[in-house]
Amino acid sequence: MSHITTYSMIGTCWSHPSERNMACRSILHDFKEMKWKEFRALVSGLSSETPLGRIIQIRSEDDPKMLESFSPGQHKIRNEWRNKRAKERTQEELDAFLKEMQQAFSEW
Repeated sequence: MSHITTYSMIGTCWSHPSERNMACRSILHDFKEMKWKEFRALVSGLSSETPLGRIIQIRSEDDPKMLESFSPGQHKIRNEWRNKRAKERTQEELDAFLKEMQQAFSEW
C-alpha cells in the first residue's frame, strides 16, 4: 500500500469509526505495533485536506489572527484538546513552569 493510500485510509478510519472495515482494522492494528518515530513521520505527512489533518491543524493552531477566524466548532475542538492536555500535566511540570515564569518576571 502506498503512503498516499495509507494517509487516505488513516483519515477515513480515524474520522469515521463506524465505517471501520477490515482494511481499517488492519491499519489500526499496524499503528499499535508502530514505533512513535515512525508514526509521527507518517502523521506529519498528512495534508490539512484530510479530516485527521484538519483536526491536527485546529488543535495545534496558536496564531491569534487565525484563531479569530475559527468557527465555534473549531474553537470547541481546540479548547477540548487544550483542556485535556492541561489535565495531563504533572505537578512537577506545573511547578517548573511557574518557576520559569517567576524568573522571567523577576528580570523585569
